This record gives sequence, structure tokens and C-alpha cells, in this order.
Amino acid sequence: MTKEIAENKNRSTRGINCYCSNNFIFEICLADNILASVKEIFIRDDVKTLNILDNRISRIGYAAFSAIPHIENLIIISAAKNFEIRRNSFEGLSNLKSLKLITTPIILYSFELLKNLKYLELIPQGILSCDLISELENLNVFGIINSTECQFKCYRQCISDTFDESKFLSLYYKGGSFKKVPAKAFSCLNRVNKIIITSSDLEIIEPEAFDGLQNLETLAITWNNNFTRIEKNVFSNFANLKSLILSHNSISFIDDGGLKTIKSEVHNSKLSYLDLSYNKLKYIESPIFGDTIITELKIDNTKMINKNDKFENVRTIFAVNDLTVVNDLSAVLPDYENNLSVDLHLNLSLDTDELSIGKNAFKNIERDCSIKTLTISKSHSSGIEFFYYTFFGLSNLENIIFNVGPIEVNINLPYRTLKLVNISNNQLSSSLKPKTFDGIICKVFDMTGSGYERNAISLFGDSCIEYLMITENLEFLKTCSSTALNSD
Repeated sequence: MTKEIAENKNRSTRGINCYCSNNFIFEICLADNILASVKEIFIRDDVKTLNILDNRISRIGYAAFSAIPHIENLIIISAAKNFEIRRNSFEGLSNLKSLKLITTPIILYSFELLKNLKYLELIPQGILSCDLISELENLNVFGIINSTECQFKCYRQCISDTFDESKFLSLYYKGGSFKKVPAKAFSCLNRVNKIIITSSDLEIIEPEAFDGLQNLETLAITWNNNFTRIEKNVFSNFANLKSLILSHNSISFIDDGGLKTIKSEVHNSKLSYLDLSYNKLKYIESPIFGDTIITELKIDNTKMINKNDKFENVRTIFAVNDLTVVNDLSAVLPDYENNLSVDLHLNLSLDTDELSIGKNAFKNIERDCSIKTLTISKSHSSGIEFFYYTFFGLSNLENIIFNVGPIEVNINLPYRTLKLVNISNNQLSSSLKPKTFDGIICKVFDMTGSGYERNAISLFGDSCIEYLMITENLEFLKTCSSTALNSD
């Protein structure tokens, strides 16, 4: 599919002006500051995308695109002081699927003729009307850029009584000078199943701001530097919310029950994923969740778990930290109490060239801490070194995954409860000695792509591994006693 670009380099703002696209396929004509017509010079059915760059355009005239009905993607870029769309501006674009308007705030009239439009991005002027979405029944994504408001004027007729999943809509706000999301801001947009609010001047979300969004499954509020507090009942009326992403804001306080979602008469609300990473929270306590059951809680780069809290409704905690020194990991991990009733997934993201994880790195972590999955990643591929006592203290570890480049293991990994060791696509050191992994007991040991295919078997000695994966096409099944393999 070919893209055509048309750029007007004539700086005159008066009179008739026509110019051609870069490959002379289209002719674009303006009358003063009005886009009057777009016509084909050569018929090219394979050209489905047209980009128009013209700072003169402040209005799209009647049926300006009626001569090019086959266009599916249209981008208009203009720096004119005002930009206006009339009801019949896009008449004839019956196949248009994507419309992107990079302009000054737009005076909106109607898009009702664009029945097949799936993607729309624009800068609106003032509060949008829900009629706009009602007209675009096939719209899947609506991007609202640099808006002054974060709400819709709602009318009863905007609510869809019946629609299938193909009619669901993702709504995203990027940038914008609005300070708040007011109560019932989207109350009639029951088609919406995903909302993203990012990189704006947002300071506060009022209680009941998201009332009416009964089909909402994902809510992401990220990278809003002025967003510091979550009030009680802000997220209390969701029936189907699965993912709540609140990362990279400046949140320093959450009211008790501030992260509580709707509780039905049959069962508690269940969030599949909650991300509170990269905020300014000093600590976090379970009352903020209310009765909500959280499957996965992500708290990257922070120390904020209250050590006296059991977090009975949290099933898994992900703690990710950006590290440069790894000697005593208890200094960078949340302070987990030994009765913490979660299965912790610990992802250590390391940012150094040459690194050894010391013999006592985990020694100060509580012996009963339920770290069951450990992932170690490095942004530089210069390698990493482990020692016999590197993982001492992780008594409940089941899965260990490396994504670090060359690996140097001095002596045996001392584990007998592992389900998975994954060192695939890393490079094992050529100096590894036979029986390096002697005595290890696990169900799957994946070393595909490690560069150690020829002598791999010699590394394992008397280990007990159910599936040893050496290459994509080479897999060994090793028999062990049922007691050993099921000791986990």
C-alpha cells in the first residue's frame, strides 16, 4: 500500500492555489484558506494513504474529498490559527478507516458520513459531545490530543443498548491542560472498554468520575506529574475492570479504600493487574484496596510495603528495581514480613557493564519470604557472574530466569525445589567445569541458544531434570524418583 504526501510551499494566504503531491498523483486546491478539492491526476488504486501538509488550511470545504473515495488513511497537518470541519466536509470518503488531524483546536460539527472510520485523532475545542461517538459506530480508537477538558457532554441517546465486542472503543487522552476529571465525565460512553490518560496537567480525579463505564476493562493513568493523590471512591463503580495502571505519576497519598473497585453481592471485585510503579508513595497498606482481590501488584523501583501487613487479597507482587550495585539486595527490596501471604515475582533489572552478584546478596531476606520467581535482566550484554551462596535465603524459589548475556557460574546451583531454570539465549562461559550444575533438581532446564550444545550433558553430573532443553531440536528426558521431582 503506497503513501502519498502533498505539501504546500506557497506562503500566500489569499486566492486560488493548487499544488500536486510528491508523485503527482493528487492535485490539492485551496480557495483562500479553505481546502476546496482533492482530485486524482493519475488513477492509482494502490494509493490508500494521503498526507496533506498545508499551514493555510483552516477549513475543509463541502465534499472536498469526494473525488477520491478509495482513500483509507488521511492525515492533515496545519498550523492555521483556527480549524473548522463542516457536516459534509468528508462526504464521499466512504472507505476511510483512519483520520488524523494535527491542527489547532478544532470546531467540530459532525463526522456522521464516515461510517467505516475505525481510528480518529484530533485536538478538540472545548468539551466534546457524546454524539460524536454515537455517529461513528465502527470507531475502535479515539485519540484526543492536548485537550483543555477531560469529559464528554452526555445525553441519554448516546448510550448503546446492544453492541458486540467489535464495537468496543478505546479512548486516550495525550497531553492537555485540564486539571481534573470531573464526576460522571464519561457516564454515557458505555461502549468504552479502555481509557488512557497520559502526559497531561491532571491534578485530581473526582469521586464517581468513571461512573457509567460498565464495560471498562483497562484504565491507564500515567506520566501525569501533577497527579499526587487518589481520593476514596474514585474507582468504586467498576464491574469489569481487569487492569488499573497508575505508574509514573507523583502519587504520594492514597485514601483508605482509594483503590477499592466494585463489590458485587456474589463475589469481591478481582483486578488482574494493578501497577503503582514509579510514584512517590512512602509505604502502602492493604486497607487502600478494600475488599478488592488483586492477582498481580506491580511496585517497580520503590520501598513501600508495610512490614506488618499481610495483604491477604494480593496474590502476586512484582518488585522491580533499577540497580547498579548488587551486594545486599535487602537494601533495595520492599520490607516483607515473614508472614506475607503472596507469591512474589522478583524482577531485578541491572544496569552495569561487568557484574557479579555476591555470595550474600539475598542473605538478609526473610527465610520464609515467598519469592517463587526470580528474573534477572541486564541492559548491557557484557555478562554476569554467580557464586555458590548467591541465592542463599530464597528457600521457596521455584523459577529462575536469566536475560543477561554471558554467564559465569563458579560452582553448583544449590536448589532442590526448582520447577524452571531458563538460561536460554544467554552465552554460557567456555570455562565452565563439568558437573557445574551437579545435584540440581528441577522439572525444566532450558539452555537453548546458550552456545554450549556439544558438551552440555557434562555440566549436569547427577542432576535430576525432567526436561533438559539444549537446542530447539534437541531435548532430553531424564528420569528421577517421583519424590525428588515432586518435592515442590
